[in-house]
Amino acid sequence: MTEVLKKPDTGLDNLIKSTKTLHQKLTAELHAGRDRLLEYNSCRKNIADELQQRAEQDDQEKPLLEYMGQVFDSLGIDSEIHSENCLIIRATDEMVNQLPGLPDDGLTVTFNRQTALSFEDAQYLTWEHPLTRTAMEMITSSEMGNTAMTAISQTHIKSGSILLECIYSLEVPPISTLQSDRYLPPTSIRVLIDEQGNDHQEDLTHPFILEHRVHVPAKMANKIVRAKDKALRSLFSRCEEIAGKQTPDILRQAHEDSSEILEREINRLKALSQINPNIRDEEIEFFEQQMAALDEVLDAASLRLDSLRVVIAI
Repeated sequence: MTEVLKKPDTGLDNLIKSTKTLHQKLTAELHAGRDRLLEYNSCRKNIADELQQRAEQDDQEKPLLEYMGQVFDSLGIDSEIHSENCLIIRATDEMVNQLPGLPDDGLTVTFNRQTALSFEDAQYLTWEHPLTRTAMEMITSSEMGNTAMTAISQTHIKSGSILLECIYSLEVPPISTLQSDRYLPPTSIRVLIDEQGNDHQEDLTHPFILEHRVHVPAKMANKIVRAKDKALRSLFSRCEEIAGKQTPDILRQAHEDSSEILEREINRLKALSQINPNIRDEEIEFFEQQMAALDEVLDAASLRLDSLRVVIAI
């Protein structure tokens, strides 16, 4: 600029040339680089189309409708048709437990998106709806239905053999400030053994048992339990021992995951504090305290029996 003021005739031309050269250089660097903000806000058509297709497919399928129908039956909730794609649900005198979110005078619900858009008085039930999530929590936490007996056919197991299937839940207290369930979400441990202690998790999967199960009448089930009381108690102790042996590996992995994530954040803040005086020591100490507290919480994880099922080979 000083040269232009001193020599307007030649200096102006040089300024224009150098400015043009710099503009071309910056433009090339901009095109060669990545505009992450633009990427985040741009529509990636292939991904968007896949998401749309999955959403439309979920709307056409009816697993939630079938599942909630079974939930209503098990909890003692009456359902009747209100109109096309709409149901009225209300509590009955036989209702097992009060379902939060369900008014005394009932509730109109729909599982169809288009119906929900045109009928504002109907609650649109999805897997994320509070009523659905509450009902699922009641089912999983309730003692109702956590013991069962079934018979299975078409297996390689000797007829008359008795097996015990136990489902354990390994969980930590859900402390929101620590996000403890982020590192160790509720984890199921399945154990299925016969009277000789042989493991049958691989050959007797849930789908296989569901496909080949045979109903056992309640009176017959009670007789079998009384006759096999000693054997079942021994199997239960063995199942608990097997599940307990699997717990340390799961907890060790949770410790490693939490330490890796928090140590990375601590190291990042320490490195940043060397060049940025706005990074306070309290911020680093906060994550160090979180890591120590998480170790204590994970060590206090408990193994809880969630359900058990006696399986008879026929």
